[in-house]
Amino acid sequence: MLLIVLVAWTSGSWTQYGADNTHSHHQVMRGAITDTPVVKWSFLADGMVECYGPGVADLDGDGRTEIVFGSCAGTVYCLVGATGSLIWSYKTGSDAITSPLIKDFDGDGELEVVMGSFDGKIYCFSAAGAVKWSFDTHDQIWSSPTALDVSGDGRPDVFFGTRHDTLYCLDGPTGALRWAAPVGQDIGPSSPALGDVNGDGIPEVIVGCDNGLLYCFRATDGALLWSFTTGGAVWSSPGIIEFGGAKRIVFGSGDGWVYCLTGRGLLEWKYKVGQYTNSSPSFADLDRDGYLEIVIGSSDGLLFCFSAEGSVKWTYPVNCDVHRGPALADINGDGWLEVLSSAHHHDTLNCVSGASGSLAWRRVMGYDVHDITVADVDDDGCAEVVFGTQSPTALWVLDDPQGARDCGSGVPEALGAKGLPSLNGFIGGFRLAVPTRSWLEINIHDPCGRLVRSLYSGYIDPGEYEFRPSLRKGVWLPVVKGEGFCITGRFLVR
Repeated sequence: MLLIVLVAWTSGSWTQYGADNTHSHHQVMRGAITDTPVVKWSFLADGMVECYGPGVADLDGDGRTEIVFGSCAGTVYCLVGATGSLIWSYKTGSDAITSPLIKDFDGDGELEVVMGSFDGKIYCFSAAGAVKWSFDTHDQIWSSPTALDVSGDGRPDVFFGTRHDTLYCLDGPTGALRWAAPVGQDIGPSSPALGDVNGDGIPEVIVGCDNGLLYCFRATDGALLWSFTTGGAVWSSPGIIEFGGAKRIVFGSGDGWVYCLTGRGLLEWKYKVGQYTNSSPSFADLDRDGYLEIVIGSSDGLLFCFSAEGSVKWTYPVNCDVHRGPALADINGDGWLEVLSSAHHHDTLNCVSGASGSLAWRRVMGYDVHDITVADVDDDGCAEVVFGTQSPTALWVLDDPQGARDCGSGVPEALGAKGLPSLNGFIGGFRLAVPTRSWLEINIHDPCGRLVRSLYSGYIDPGEYEFRPSLRKGVWLPVVKGEGFCITGRFLVR
């Protein structure tokens, strides 16, 4: 029998754009960067590293973390997380700048990597870099893929958009087309967000388009449920937040407004932040008041922090167009979240207090710092900062100069146990009791919190389920993550 502990998810991995399907950009593993960080290592790529956030995970299950990213020259790279040495690379036909999507798509117990390219193809790579499948859209793919099991087979399906008006859903194990939904114009860098936003028990997929519309489709069959019109191109990747017991959708538009909609596409609030905003929202409880805050940038060089109700809590002057979504993490280990932000045509990475918006530190880097990933790349139990630059054409890892270890989880979430799934461990596996139909992500982590295996992602009906994963001897942590909660337990393999 194992003890059930309600804690924040401590994976230290970063397996998709925005860290999760809601695009929170929130890493819960703490760091130890209390002052200006040092460069742990850098890797010179064959083209500009404009990726929408590198992916970080232990791909092959050897206990050592890898980093995956692409370049504007079309090369997908896989590096050793601790040293930056090359493991494998693959040359696509054009720019490969989407964020990697890392999941066990075919249920073989090993992680795969899905990435799109401007050559029109979306690729699925094995942990060793072999192409397991590809799907040709005959169009440029700028939209970072996301995944959710909508077919009920227990395997994640893949969602992404293309530059000439189509949102796709592919079968995760094979890459076969499940459905394609036309939209009015290009889907640029907007990455689809996934979740049950209207409370009907069926997941939806939300994505922005160059025609100024935000679209909501039913994820199971691609049926259009609603659209919302703005006055500019929606390059922002929407975020799905929960407030007042219901889902809300937050995004920015080329008309300079930040919008918050209900799950049925009705305007909740909006706020003018600048001439335009291509930035994506990030969200977490930054001031520890029990409510989410939303951080997003503007073309006017400001970072805005909003309450979930739309009031401005603080602003920070970056002094250049904030074109990407900030990353959120307790990067200095003080128990409070920080905001890590880059800016367009600017060489500086900024770290500001999430609670007050005051500057914690800044680091001058190469020209044009792009999307920031926060993850444990070197398996020391502390989060590092990972990003790419245009000049030099490199991937960078920043770390604390002291070499701290075992930083632990970040700001804990206050969670109640009523109505939540429960875990019971036994020798060789665990049982999961699900009281109500829920969307769940079920993973296995090692005792240091590193992701070892993805078991399931999707909706699951009420009942009791038994899992006996094939693992080596030792203690393992089953982690069950749902909408607004995360449950961690233990079991032993002898």
